[in-house]
Amino acid sequence: WPSGMEEEPEENHAVRIRLGLPLQCVDAADYDDSTDWSDVPLQAYMVSGEVALCGDDAGEDQRSYVGLALGDTIVAGDNQTEDYDDDDDEIEDHDGDVDGEESQHADFGDMMKQYAKDAASETCEPVPQELWNTTVRDGEDQDCKGWWQSIAGGARSVADDIGQAFVGGVPLLMEDGTVADCVTSLDWDYDFSQNVKSACWPSGMEEMPEGNHAVRVTLELPLKCADVNGPTMALADIPEETIVISGEVAFCGEDAGEDQRSYRWAAGDQ
Repeated sequence: WPSGMEEEPEENHAVRIRLGLPLQCVDAADYDDSTDWSDVPLQAYMVSGEVALCGDDAGEDQRSYVGLALGDTIVAGDNQTEDYDDDDDEIEDHDGDVDGEESQHADFGDMMKQYAKDAASETCEPVPQELWNTTVRDGEDQDCKGWWQSIAGGARSVADDIGQAFVGGVPLLMEDGTVADCVTSLDWDYDFSQNVKSACWPSGMEEMPEGNHAVRVTLELPLKCADVNGPTMALADIPEETIVISGEVAFCGEDAGEDQRSYRWAAGDQ
């Protein structure tokens, strides 16, 4: 919820959303009807945009669309670039102060560490591999939303949801307890089910909230990672590592969907 938007206009109640998207982009000055899109590379971008829920300007505001090409750089601390034109005052005003962004990132890092600590104290019932292509536990379908068709298999899978998050770039709690922004070189339409190492039902998640029925999935992914508190780095300068990561998805409840607090370097027994 951007602090400066609530009264512009009054009762605007704007919300800012960030998405990871595969996009083909060209400079507006170079674009015309003859542009050959087959020559434009597809890249993963982190895109930010705002929508006013009320007021005269209710609806999406295309002036607010900004993005960072993760194919070129990783910006530590926040996945947004500051390389705007001097006359783009409106966009810059919506970025918020740097101290506030760093504080939010630190808070999220603390949440990830607490989540990992809580998860380490739980038991996790293994999901038999023959059931990975379902969302069934003890004969009952755990997906009350109807959003997933499998843990790791055909159609929409939990494995794809977690893997695609890394296509756009997301924070990862590293083995040493630091938080890094990580991006994978795998494509958005890659079958991430191929990279699943294990799946299990965490004991502590079933009642948070009640009926959550979360599943924990562990995948092995090629990742390039930069410390969120480190300097801006060119993606080409960051070595790629094969990292085993763990993430959780709740099938039901108010928090249904992947939980990015749960993305962490997986120990050998997870």
